[in-house]
Amino acid sequence: MTCIVGVKDKNGVWIGGDRAEASDSEITIAKYPKVFRSGELLIGWSGWIHPAHLLEHVWSPPEQANSQQDFPFIATVVTQDMKRFLEEHKCVKVTDSGPECSGTALIGYRGRLFVLQKDFSVLEATSGYAAQGTYLVALGSLHTTNLYEIVPEERVRMALEAVAHVSPFVCGPFDIEKL
Repeated sequence: MTCIVGVKDKNGVWIGGDRAEASDSEITIAKYPKVFRSGELLIGWSGWIHPAHLLEHVWSPPEQANSQQDFPFIATVVTQDMKRFLEEHKCVKVTDSGPECSGTALIGYRGRLFVLQKDFSVLEATSGYAAQGTYLVALGSLHTTNLYEIVPEERVRMALEAVAHVSPFVCGPFDIEKL
């Protein structure tokens, strides 16, 4: 398991993640972060780590046309290209309900925070925050810290620490990036 947390405000988007690589019976601290940049995208990945490495080191995200708005670009062009790429690398399985990715992600792009779901659908975080993976405690923390004047990077760190406190599958070090 893992926890990926994102917060946006007028100054940018922050995405943070832990370094735990866990199975049912053991945990390893990963050397490489689960939060990375790919082109203009800031991505925090939750799930099987192999697709994240491919997206970070091999995939080249498509360019946005000048006339295209940000949400349709992320929800259609980026996700369809990502899906095609991950299918080529055997990171997508076909289920009765359609193609399913082996992970989920938070995506920061041009000051906005998007949630990529397993079915490649995209939601935009209108609350100004989102979380993936082991996310319920993180969302509670983000909701509470939203009531106070706490800088976004600290809110992300506090949410990750809250999850690590109650989950045996989430631990530091925590990586937090700003876009």
